[in-house]
Amino acid sequence: MSTGTEENFEAASMSADDTEQVLDGDLLTSGQVHALADDQSPESPAAESESPLISDDDLRPIMAQFSPMALKDVEAIQKGVENFFLFHREPHALLGPAALGHLGKAELDILVERRAIVVWHYLELDGESGRLKTLPVLIRPASLKGEQIERVKEACNRSSAEALLQYMLKRDQRSIELEKEGRLGSWLSSRFLQSTQARLDELNINNRKDLVELIQKLRHLSVEHFLEQDCAVPQALVRSVLVILRRPANKLLDWLSEFREQKPAVIDVLANRGELPVLIELNADFHLFQPPGSVLIEWKQGKFSENRSELEWLFELWTRLAYQILLVLLPEDQRAWLDQKNRDRPRRFLLELQKHPVFFNSSDWEGGAQFLQGYERLLRQTELIQEVRREYLIRLVLQENLSRLNMRFEPFLLHKDELNTLDPAFKDYLSHDDLFTAVVERLQAMPEVLSMPERRKRSGAPDIYFIYKSNMPRAFVQNSQRRNFLHLFCKENGLKNGIYDCLIDVARPGVPDTVIEDQIALGKAIREWEAEQEKIRQKAALARMSIWERLLYYFRRLFGGGQPDSRRDEDQSSLVDEADESRMQTGPKRRTKRGTGRQRDPRPKEKIVTIPDKVQQAVDFVERNHHGLIWVDDVLYALSSVKYNENKISDLLYFDKLNRYTEIRSLREQRMIFVRQQNLESKTWIAETIDYLENIINPKIEYDLLLQYLEELLDRI
Repeated sequence: MSTGTEENFEAASMSADDTEQVLDGDLLTSGQVHALADDQSPESPAAESESPLISDDDLRPIMAQFSPMALKDVEAIQKGVENFFLFHREPHALLGPAALGHLGKAELDILVERRAIVVWHYLELDGESGRLKTLPVLIRPASLKGEQIERVKEACNRSSAEALLQYMLKRDQRSIELEKEGRLGSWLSSRFLQSTQARLDELNINNRKDLVELIQKLRHLSVEHFLEQDCAVPQALVRSVLVILRRPANKLLDWLSEFREQKPAVIDVLANRGELPVLIELNADFHLFQPPGSVLIEWKQGKFSENRSELEWLFELWTRLAYQILLVLLPEDQRAWLDQKNRDRPRRFLLELQKHPVFFNSSDWEGGAQFLQGYERLLRQTELIQEVRREYLIRLVLQENLSRLNMRFEPFLLHKDELNTLDPAFKDYLSHDDLFTAVVERLQAMPEVLSMPERRKRSGAPDIYFIYKSNMPRAFVQNSQRRNFLHLFCKENGLKNGIYDCLIDVARPGVPDTVIEDQIALGKAIREWEAEQEKIRQKAALARMSIWERLLYYFRRLFGGGQPDSRRDEDQSSLVDEADESRMQTGPKRRTKRGTGRQRDPRPKEKIVTIPDKVQQAVDFVERNHHGLIWVDDVLYALSSVKYNENKISDLLYFDKLNRYTEIRSLREQRMIFVRQQNLESKTWIAETIDYLENIINPKIEYDLLLQYLEELLDRI
């Protein structure tokens, strides 16, 4: 086999524990700043397509030159692929070279070269050390299908991306500690210069050769260098992982969650980056990690503080290098402005470098074009970081006001003047007016928050009342003097019937007891309010009557007539009455009406049963271990009870009270099997099960029949 393959195997056996760790005992294995490109395609990653593997007949002559037992290792590799498709496409199910007993490195090299097997890798985070390690896997599906090889590779790529995201959480935490200790800048300088003693700001470089050497060392800070050098990741896997991580964090989380539930560390890392990409691309083979937005600014006890990110420290490093380069490029009489310290200094450095083709278009300055491109993108990213700080500041103020609303059972009035009491340092990011407007707009955009302007204020921006919609029922109960206002408050927020729209049907299953109690109290409060409103209306009506009309009214009242017409809205009365009826049905014996559109269950009602707990546990066990396939004989074996037989278990599944399982009758003569109805309606589950069945070694006839049934079903869906 080629030398490259040998190097891959050697690299695969290495872990990050074997590589040089710069921070003594730190969780960090590298000082690179992780970055994600902003403008990359969100298409799913895919490794380069492989040619089909050779058949078993072509494999036998090759295996004849090895130990007779070596064929067992090939079967074990195939079994690993079978387990991969069985256990939710988990790379840990695949076999690596170390797990083989008869095939050594030389034999594996021959098998790879002859296209008998495929070698791939994936990243894993060591839970104890917090370091990344690279693990090789061997692939030979029993089906020999190239698309299934690609699916194995894609799963390894996704798992590697998830491992890198988990590592990033630990790295973020360590970077925050270094920044608070005032050591982040010096640590990055040491990573750049590959020396723990030298500092860039102490260097006095005045010749082109040394500067070119420093420009080349910038790669030490890239994600690529970290993965390839510190973690021994093959370039093919590096490219695949970077393709995944270049997409926006929120879209990346959605995409990864389609395959499996994500770990809290992955969710936290992606949530801290919002809509920003996880990586920043300075050029095609140079990426940096995106800094988390949540650490860029802190707000404690009403005081703001700004934390510098790794990206900003790196931008300062680029700026220092640009300064040294311009000292070499410019004549002495044109250097005076270089020492002027102002906000526009980096941009002026960039514009000046762009005027010198000898720097970016000459072999004398190797890497100059890449340096210039990276400097320009870093400048744009640091400007974006200020926007991120502004956004995060708004979120902090918004969160504080939401916490005020949380357990508040009366409308909260937000004054713009309240923001004047905040730390004036936030004025560096946005004005009081802009902050107030941004917070109000976001509160009003929340469907769970109701708002209403304070109309008594005659000048300036109006103050705004806010309350959680879920707190409105209790607010109406507790604030008897403001019920008219709260009724109008509801109408202003699109609730056509006002407070009546806060009544809900508590007869539906799953309504918490606290909500039921609130609804009972709300119904009572509405009746009290209606009675008070009726008294006020009657009093106003009497005030408009003449003396003779009042006498006539009292006489009619005396003899049982003459009640003034109630203005209580019939629809609204019915809403309260229906709510009362629902509350009467909230007990354990309430009966619900069957919908007219519900399909009739064809099974005999007298045979419907509840599956016993012990049987249900056995069914769930078999289902978990057979990719959703419930083989009845396996359920019987798991039960280990003479009380049941296959027919009895089959009847329990068929007559299940919840009607969850469907029997595949075409297999009944061979082997009884049930599958959840929801799985038979899922294209994803059917396709994954087909992959699993195609890669079973020496499949029995029932597997072939099941495969045929699922393929036909997939075509029909």
